[in-house]
Parts: sequence; structure tokens; C-alpha cells
Amino acid sequence: MNDGPHKYIINDTDYDNVITEEFKRTYIKDGILYVKTSTRKFTGDDYDDTNTVQVIWKFEEEENALERAMGVDRTARIVKP
Repeated sequence: MNDGPHKYIINDTDYDNVITEEFKRTYIKDGILYVKTSTRKFTGDDYDDTNTVQVIWKFEEEENALERAMGVDRTARIVKP
């Protein structure tokens, strides 16, 4: 990972009594939109790590599929009161 604010936050040890750390990555692979979550829960002097991957959307061969997966609705119309 290159230097920068993101790397600083991940490697920051300037906190006491941390309960949970969580890192999320949203990505597209093979036409599927995923969210991967890595969580570290601290318990005393130990910790438990978990990783989960959630499928959000499977893209089909359609126009604007990515926008639809992100909640963009280009079919919405403005209605004047």
C-alpha cells in the first residue's frame, strides 16, 4: 500500500482500548459487484478476525447496469407541483 492517509489510519496505533476495527472493499469481478468486509474484534489481550464477502449485484448485458446497481435511476421524471 502506498503512503497516504488510508495507510496511516490502518497502521495507526495511537489509540487505547480499541474494541473493533473494520475495513470494507467494494469491487467488481467477473461481472459481479461484491463487498468484502474484514473485521477485527479485540477481547482483552487477544483478537478475533473475520472476513465476509457479500454479493451485491450480478451484472447482465444491459446498458447502465453499473448505475442501476449504485441506485442511479435515469428514468425518474421531475414533476412540477
